[in-house]
Amino acid sequence: MDTFLIGVASSIVAGFIIYMLRNWIFPLINNKLRIADDISGDWVGYILKEDGTKEEKPRLRFHINQFGTKVSAKGEIEAKIGVRTFKYYGKFISGQVLFDWDEKKAQNSNIGSLVLRVSGDMHQLKGKSTYFHKDKNEVISEDVIFEKNKVI
Repeated sequence: MDTFLIGVASSIVAGFIIYMLRNWIFPLINNKLRIADDISGDWVGYILKEDGTKEEKPRLRFHINQFGTKVSAKGEIEAKIGVRTFKYYGKFISGQVLFDWDEKKAQNSNIGSLVLRVSGDMHQLKGKSTYFHKDKNEVISEDVIFEKNKVI
């Protein structure tokens, strides 16, 4: 019985060590070696109109956390039904950001993807947001732009 418990305990410890290496240590080393730009911070997002101009009021408040090439974010949209909260998980590589997002509190859960290109001055993200619109029963893809450190 003691041998079994030692085996279980060592498996748990080994799993934890592997998790730490994979999710924190390796990305940190990768970040130091690649000298990745930092996009962490507060951003505001706009949907672009068909003529390429942005809406007057931002739709989304967004805070990005970056750890190496891994990025995560939390976003809030003020909607008619109240504030909707979204979680984003993705990668930042070669001036491009890829996020998968979800809104777990929504009925049946909303999910989508966001693909963005970072501007040369690191103060703008521009790209597409794609998701399935349940009411329209179709996949929607919208042009979006995010601006860093804007006060609303």
